[in-house]
Amino acid sequence: MATVRGAWSVLLGYVTGSLEVGKKADIVLYDLETQPFRPLNDPVRQLVFSETGQSVHTVLVNGEVVIENRRLVTIDEADVLREASGIARSLQAEDEKARQCAEALRPYLERMYFRAVRLDVGINRYSRTSDVQ
Repeated sequence: MATVRGAWSVLLGYVTGSLEVGKKADIVLYDLETQPFRPLNDPVRQLVFSETGQSVHTVLVNGEVVIENRRLVTIDEADVLREASGIARSLQAEDEKARQCAEALRPYLERMYFRAVRLDVGINRYSRTSDVQ
């Protein structure tokens, strides 16, 4: 189901699912000398239950190498991490503003909540087994 049968199950067997000329394919090459595969007993079982990504050596996506020798080659990873850190800092500032706003609204929301809880709306919300026939 991870390869050709999975592709055919979604009617894409003619496009992907096997390594053939003209088909789209992603390939992951694993280093079997890493901890998840040592000792190597059942490679499929170890891949499914033990591999965390640390064994990935090379990845090809649709024939293009995107990871080679454990390094991204299509983007500048350090640049992406710097950008993500900047975004995280701005989100933290926005989060603090939202927290302050929520704290300012808290007394009003609590008052509204407790008023609603005390209000008798004429409906018994509790089931009683003695009423069941």
